[in-house]
Amino acid sequence: MPTVVRTMTTLTTHTHTCTDDSTAAASSAKRPRPSVFERRQADLAEGVLKLSPSSLTFLYDECKACFWHHYNGRPRPSTAFPKVFGALDNAQKEFFVGRSVKEVSRSLPAGVIERGRRVKSEAIAVAGTEYRVQFSGDTDTILRFSRAGVGVCDFKTSTPGDEAAALYGRQLHAYAFALERPANEVSRMAPVSRMGLICFPPLDMVELPAARGTK
Repeated sequence: MPTVVRTMTTLTTHTHTCTDDSTAAASSAKRPRPSVFERRQADLAEGVLKLSPSSLTFLYDECKACFWHHYNGRPRPSTAFPKVFGALDNAQKEFFVGRSVKEVSRSLPAGVIERGRRVKSEAIAVAGTEYRVQFSGDTDTILRFSRAGVGVCDFKTSTPGDEAAALYGRQLHAYAFALERPANEVSRMAPVSRMGLICFPPLDMVELPAARGTK
């Protein structure tokens, strides 16, 4: 487990100012939601490259060119994600909420496991370019330590090891950066003193006593 030390249009005459809410609402209802491509082009026009921490894993490792195109005009098409994995992921998160951090690892400081949260970092300048980078995504869980600081962990259905730590390290560091240097200072959580993966390797099946004789 690696360790870290956001137009209202006003119609004006010579005698009064008014707004037509019904017209504005109708106009807004007819306006289609911008596509991913359009949103990213708008961000780039403002000089901001918004990255999802999760894209720093497989997408980045599998194809650097695909990663570049994904954020520069040709987003990778989304693939079907089996519902069973989403259900398993949600069950894992709910199981640990409110439990002691020690149930994850006895080597961790005392604390409580909290629900994950939406995070968005401040935009940071990229040396040698006119662009800034901003990380935005959802953490799986937050470890709130009793004395000071927090930890950020991600649930994975995989075998733990150095390879998994290296693959997901960039994602965890992006979450940590967003927690310590958020776009909104009120959301700041620092320091992030622990990062890691909570892995569930599907190695075996166990019959629970209460399940025997049931259908």
